Amino acid sequence: VCLFNREGVLQWDYWTDGSVNSVAVSTDGECVVAGSDDSYVYFFNKEGVLVWRYKTGGNVNSVSITPNGKYIVAGSKSNKVYFLNSEGELLWDHWVDGHAKSVAITPDGRYIAVGSSGYLGGEVYLFSPWEAILKKIIEDAKSTISRIKMKYDVKEAEILLAQAEAAFKKGDYDKAEELALKAKKKAIEISEQAKEVEKIIEDARLTILEEKLKYNVEKAEILL
Repeated sequence: VCLFNREGVLQWDYWTDGSVNSVAVSTDGECVVAGSDDSYVYFFNKEGVLVWRYKTGGNVNSVSITPNGKYIVAGSKSNKVYFLNSEGELLWDHWVDGHAKSVAITPDGRYIAVGSSGYLGGEVYLFSPWEAILKKIIEDAKSTISRIKMKYDVKEAEILLAQAEAAFKKGDYDKAEELALKAKKKAIEISEQAKEVEKIIEDARLTILEEKLKYNVEKAEILL
């Protein structure tokens, strides 16, 4: 993989373990994605540092990235299409009839077009995976909140989750995603803060017990 500036000066390069079949760059030039015959999708920052790589089931024929670099789609010789986020997490995948030879993604990441070639000819696919993806995001947030709720008050997170579910029903997927992620984050923050308070209380309890052997700590016990 080689990146040049507009004057044709090489900025950086990177060797993969197979032929590079496809490269795409985000609009701001901050993200570079490449697909290789070694079955990996590579994701670089603008300095050429490999941020992550994702192994598919076969040679990667084509890659595409949204203008903001948030979502990546890749077509593989394994007859499969992969949809990833900028952290390298697989959000969705789907089988196609034949090798996924070419892929494209809309700027908002909501639609994916795929061209495949099989034994009986080629086909063109149009996917909209966001409903399935958002269901997973919302269910993940719900699961996290339910787990933490068994021990701590997560009312704030529950309110955000309810708003996310309402936005999803209305078809406002951007808002639903934003709120579901906020809900999960809020629940985790509440859990971490509560655990820190529990630790402080336990430290105070042990200190009081230790000092109680020598001094009157009745006032401290009342405060505890």
